[in-house]
Amino acid sequence: MCGGVYRLKQHIAKEGKNAKKCQGMKTTKEKLLEAQEKCKKALDGAKRKREVKTVRELELREEVHVSRVGGSEEVTCVGSSEPHKLGPMDKWTKAIDPTATKSEYLTQQRLNKELWKERLHEISYSSDFLAVL
Repeated sequence: MCGGVYRLKQHIAKEGKNAKKCQGMKTTKEKLLEAQEKCKKALDGAKRKREVKTVRELELREEVHVSRVGGSEEVTCVGSSEPHKLGPMDKWTKAIDPTATKSEYLTQQRLNKELWKERLHEISYSSDFLAVL
């Protein structure tokens, strides 16, 4: 038999359409009835829990009213005021130069110390510019 615990409970309780009904040939009748009762209680409990959850969600949705009528507020803040810090991967990358030829574009980009300093300066300048806005 394949399937999860829920399907096993349905099999033992002889409920649902997902599993074949249990014949219980290897156990006594008392043990089978006891197992069926336990599984039926577990299945009913899960069903009630789902129903309560859906009712609660519907009530919550009824309480919340979303309306788009009113003044539209524009977001004036763009980005954070903190300067962007270069991370460990930034030393291996740089902005793609659109003027580069195809042969230059296909080669791996190199970043030496001077370009690293220039990139750091560009980022600090752009963060200062954003802070002024």
